Amino acid sequence: MRARWCASLAALCVSGVVVVYVVAVRTIRGQALEITAMRGRAVQPRRLGEAAQGLLGTVSVASLAILMAIVLSVALVRRNVRLAGVVAFVVAGSIVTTEVLKLKLLRRPQLNVYGDVAAPFNTLPSGHTTVAMCVVVALILVVPRRLQGIVALFGAPYPIGIGIATVIAGWHRPSDVLAGCLVVGAWTFGGLLVLDAIGAMEPEGRRPWERFIAPAIVVGLVLSVIALAATTLYGLRIHYGPIGVPVSRGALKPAIAFGFSTASIATVATLVIGSLLWILRDVRLVR
Repeated sequence: MRARWCASLAALCVSGVVVVYVVAVRTIRGQALEITAMRGRAVQPRRLGEAAQGLLGTVSVASLAILMAIVLSVALVRRNVRLAGVVAFVVAGSIVTTEVLKLKLLRRPQLNVYGDVAAPFNTLPSGHTTVAMCVVVALILVVPRRLQGIVALFGAPYPIGIGIATVIAGWHRPSDVLAGCLVVGAWTFGGLLVLDAIGAMEPEGRRPWERFIAPAIVVGLVLSVIALAATTLYGLRIHYGPIGVPVSRGALKPAIAFGFSTASIATVATLVIGSLLWILRDVRLVR
């Protein structure tokens, strides 16, 4: 049953990448919606843009190498060579897949949609989001079981923040970020399938705190949406005056589209990480 769930979730993530690409990149309506969302960046506070640039600066080849060295060291200190190998497999596979899809395989057709403020070439999936998701997923896998929920709780905001920051900075469209999260999800659940096949996952009773995983995910999503809505409203107030002053439909529509897109990013990233915790809820990764 566990293997079936891993395979199903991996297939769902792969299907998600295909759907996101086809709808957001290959259709006029999808491109138009993302252009509207990208225009919504204009109503975000300047400090948010500065914070986004600072956050994006944490993702680099050097930082990835350091973090992955730490992650793999934790697995090796725990004397779990098989786990270290699968984690390296998941991270390398996710990053290579993202780069190959973005630079070699996928194309962005010019559908004559007016007003695109992002790059005219294909930018799906987002490499920054892929790296950030890989780091959190890898940490969840290598830490002791009792710490997995804590790492997920405090780690999930990082890929969400990186993904939204790439949109705010104009580096990526929302669909790029969604695809990056789903690419990592596909490789992660594929990695769990490998661990299960080689006998590295043993059944173990649930711990009392694990009953709070689902409520914590729901609360996190709600808080994310509230924070994003508050930021957008604050930006509208800065640009168009106090709350209560009529805002034109032309200004409000991009703000709503931007808020919907960023909320979607938070939702997808949280669901991928939450699904990983759900699979690991009653198993122990053994040597």
